[in-house]
Amino acid sequence: MNATLTRRDVLAAAALALAGLASGDAASAAVPKVGPINILINDSPWYHGFEQLVQLYQQTTGNQVKLTVTPFTGMLEQTRNTVTGPESTFDIVNLNEAWYATFYAGGFVSPIKSIDPSFQLDPNIIEYVYSTRWNFQKKYSTPDGALLGLPINGNIQALYYRADLFQQAGLKPPETWTDVAAAAKRFHNPPNMYGFAQRGQRAGWSCGFDWFAFLRAYKSDWVANPPADWTVTIDSAAAKASLAECDDLLKSYGPPNLAGLGNAELTQLLASGKLAMANAVIATFPMLDDPQSSAVVNKVNVTVMPRAANAVHATTSGIWVMSIPHNLPDARKKAALTFLQWALTKDAQIQYTKFGAIPVRQDVYKSDLANQPQFRWMKAMAASTPYIHENVRIPEGPQITDSIELHVNQLYAGQMSVDQAADAMAQDIYGILQKGGYPAKRG
Repeated sequence: MNATLTRRDVLAAAALALAGLASGDAASAAVPKVGPINILINDSPWYHGFEQLVQLYQQTTGNQVKLTVTPFTGMLEQTRNTVTGPESTFDIVNLNEAWYATFYAGGFVSPIKSIDPSFQLDPNIIEYVYSTRWNFQKKYSTPDGALLGLPINGNIQALYYRADLFQQAGLKPPETWTDVAAAAKRFHNPPNMYGFAQRGQRAGWSCGFDWFAFLRAYKSDWVANPPADWTVTIDSAAAKASLAECDDLLKSYGPPNLAGLGNAELTQLLASGKLAMANAVIATFPMLDDPQSSAVVNKVNVTVMPRAANAVHATTSGIWVMSIPHNLPDARKKAALTFLQWALTKDAQIQYTKFGAIPVRQDVYKSDLANQPQFRWMKAMAASTPYIHENVRIPEGPQITDSIELHVNQLYAGQMSVDQAADAMAQDIYGILQKGGYPAKRG
């Protein structure tokens, strides 16, 4: 536990429990007594906030929750094993956006309305381009898809910048990638200060994920418009221009060994005060205000991811959704949904935010909490909501992200040119889509 619960926190959650459990906007009876549940969750920067939310739930409802915590590596296999067995070990599984489609499309998780036909999703809950849903006919997340998961961690990309340095220089937060380059040039003074950085390491879904902020800002994408149009566009002129700008910015104003720069190294550069700007997920922010680990407490702020010149802002979601396995008795499913409904109410999400996690409700981002200095990141998150783009969301997604990750890393390592990297990605993606039965075309 990173922090203990205050009496005020407990009383606030107790009031929530006594007032009733919200399903959508309609209040129901008090949180029902249900059997114990077991949640499979990864050990991550936002885990401790979730852990404290679970403690709060137990203290205020009397219902019991066990957390089975595992490293990210190996979590996919554990999840696959539990949903394909005779009866799941876990009542709730935590699904990464990069591979939730496998479990949705395979029918391995329960539709929420099959557990509670009256369930209505509160419109304040952000769906992150319908990450909660799956359309079995279109084989994609669509607005009319079945509700199969509920978001629990609202992780998206944001532009981090040293607010103190920008203020001293009389600069506004960057609006475009051109602004980023200009500011990076001004502050770049290696090895004491680097102008801009993001991950370059090939590690799961890292360097490719970070480049997507550039790709989408250029109004391009890996394919044209899924599920309506599966034309491969990752080698378009706009996509190549975005890759070239990203590569040039990182190599001109970033730290050495770009191809080996991972999440830990990026966070350390930010926390040590050696980085003027960075593209990082919002879950990184609380660590930078921790005086035990950061030299830049209260000096860093975030803003909406920049747009390309004459183009658009774009941020890619890297969220987690929680789903209830299909192979459970009804009583266990209802116990799991009881917890998820409670966890997504506004009051619970406010407490969740105070515990250092990333909420998934728009009304929390627009609450008075956002005016408090320690939660200054929330206004940028609220402003980013219209610009969220989905991750690669098909069952073959891990194969596609592996290809993108490989070739972007090779570009950063100087082993490929921009054209070679983009063309190689396009060829791989086209082959994967064809093999998967999608009506793929080359752009």
